[in-house]
Order: sequence, then C-alpha cells, then structure tokens
Amino acid sequence: MFDLLSRSPIALIVSIIGHLALGVALFFALEDNFGDETDQDGDPIQAVMANTPAMDARVQELRETLATLEAEEQTLASLTAPDEPAPDEPAPDNSAELLQLQEAEERREAEREERELAEQQRLAEEEKLAEQLRLAEEERQREFEAEQQIQEALAAERERERLQEEAEQQRLAEEAETKRLEEQAEQQRLADEAERKRLEEAEKQRVAAEAEQQRLAEEAERKRLEEEAEQQRLAEEAERKRLEEEAEQQR
Repeated sequence: MFDLLSRSPIALIVSIIGHLALGVALFFALEDNFGDETDQDGDPIQAVMANTPAMDARVQELRETLATLEAEEQTLASLTAPDEPAPDEPAPDNSAELLQLQEAEERREAEREERELAEQQRLAEEEKLAEQLRLAEEERQREFEAEQQIQEALAAERERERLQEEAEQQRLAEEAETKRLEEQAEQQRLADEAERKRLEEAEKQRVAAEAEQQRLAEEAERKRLEEEAEQQRLAEEAERKRLEEEAEQQR
C-alpha cells in the first residue's frame, strides 16, 4: 500500500479524500444518532443515560480529533499536490509523510473503533432505556388496571349500598303502609263494634219499649175488663135488688 502511495500521489490524495469523506459521514451519523429519539407514538424518548455530560465531552473530543485529522490530510494533500518528478529525477523521500499518513490512518481507525464502541454503548443504553420504559409502561398499565378494578369495586359497592338503601326504604314504606292499613282496619273494627253495640242497645231499647207498651196495653185491658166485670156485677146487683124489691112488694 505504501509503495503504491509513493508511486502515485494521486492515489494518496484520493485515499485521503475517501477517508475524510468516511470520517465526516461517520461523524454526522454519530451526531444524528445522539439526537432525540422518538418512540412509535412520536413522543420523544429522553435518553438521559446516552446524552450524559461525559458522552457530550466524548463527542466534542471526537469532533476535535476529526478536525485535526482533516487539517493533517489537507497538509498531506498540499505536500503531494506538485506533479510527479521526471523519470530521470530521483523520487523524493516521502517516508515521513507516509509515516504521518500511517499514524493518521491508525488514529482514524482507533477513532472509528471508539465511535463504533460508543455507538454500541449508545444502542445498549437505548435498549436498556427502552426496556426500562417498557417495564415502566407495563407497571403503569398494571397500576391503571388495579386502580380501575378498585374504582369498579367501589362503584359496585356504592351500587350495592344504594340497592340496599332502596330495599330498606321500600321495606319501611311497606311496613308503614301495612301499619296504616292495620290501624285503619282497627279503626274500622272499633267503629263497627261501636255501631253494633249501638244497634244492640237500640234493639234492646226497642224491645223494652215494645214490652212496656205490651204491658201497659195488657194492664189497660185488664183494668177495662175489671171495670166491665165490676159494672156487670153492679148491674146484676142492682137488678137483683130490684127483683127482690119487686118480689117484696108483691109479697
């Protein structure tokens, strides 16, 4: 690879530009991945474990390293910019530049590995956070279902108490109505009893009055008969005396 680069500075420039483009692409990809994520519902996920101050410092360090690499690549590009030497001229000694290029390549490789490791750590943190969010959502759902069951139980208890209260009110109303009917029946019975006694008393008075009238009539009839008998006796006595007187006179 180094022989190829020493023989062809254009290949060196193309390689530098390719690595630069790769580094920029990885940088923007890494920067985009560290932005705010959204879940399936479109709500932002607060990646508090990924976007920590240490991670921000690491991103800033990577940016500075990438800027340094870009400056070095520009320097190397400027060094390899002149035309190729003539065949009869000796090839310039580019060992120092190649060594710098190799070191830059190694640094880029190390930075790439660090970025990949950081990306893996970020993905692991995101998976962990997603799992925590899922567990929190399941816990919230269980709490919601438990609260809903409690509310349903309370509503059922209130409904049962309401039905019991309505049944108790209905029972009291029925008892009051039964008592009222019993009192009404008792009043009617007492009224009927009083009316019966009144009728019985009136019947007794009527019977007594009729008996008294019958007695008085019988008494009057007896007196009338006695008076008639006395009159008859007196008439007979007078007739006997008259006959005796006539007999005496005739004698």
